[in-house]
Amino acid sequence: MTSLTTFVVSADGIQDRFVLNPLRNANNIRVLPGLEMKPHALVSGRVFVGVRRFDPLNPAVQRYQGPIAAVDATFVARSLRCNIRVARDLVYSYQELQPYFLLTDLGLTITHRFTESWDAVGGGGRQKLDYSHVVPLPAGETGADPVAAGPGQNGKVKEFGAGVGYRFGRTLRLGIDGLYVERQSSDPLLGNYKGLRAGLSVTYGLRQ
Repeated sequence: MTSLTTFVVSADGIQDRFVLNPLRNANNIRVLPGLEMKPHALVSGRVFVGVRRFDPLNPAVQRYQGPIAAVDATFVARSLRCNIRVARDLVYSYQELQPYFLLTDLGLTITHRFTESWDAVGGGGRQKLDYSHVVPLPAGETGADPVAAGPGQNGKVKEFGAGVGYRFGRTLRLGIDGLYVERQSSDPLLGNYKGLRAGLSVTYGLRQ
């Protein structure tokens, strides 16, 4: 489209086969048109929005056909850098009778550079997990698991974090970060979680 922006259409045909758990076997078609923007553009990164069709081979597993997205875009204005993350797609679950969930992930990270070497980072995100469920089949039909689950659970994750970093030279950054995470589930058998995480981060790459 321009010297800094490229229009891309990505299409996938996927066959998932699980040898030890055939309940999860499925065929997928995924089409994602979008834009790729080079690092020197005013807005850089990737913006893709499309559709996915998920067809399980077992009729007891719910089908899905709907929108998906993969957005990772960055805007830079002088000493301020904003990164926006949007993701929506199917993800396989470890739960036996809730084989996958629809993940919606939203996030924002803001970085402010005080000097040539020091910067501060802050941001937050929110995730929503909508689980599928195995539905009972009418009498006489085959292919369903003998134990059928009720409605799938819903999960929500919220996170907020901040940190400071120091850049060594042009490509190496060392940071100290703190992150508060809170997870809630509609399933009473799954415990909720909230807590603070802290640690060091090392980033190596092009100067930003």
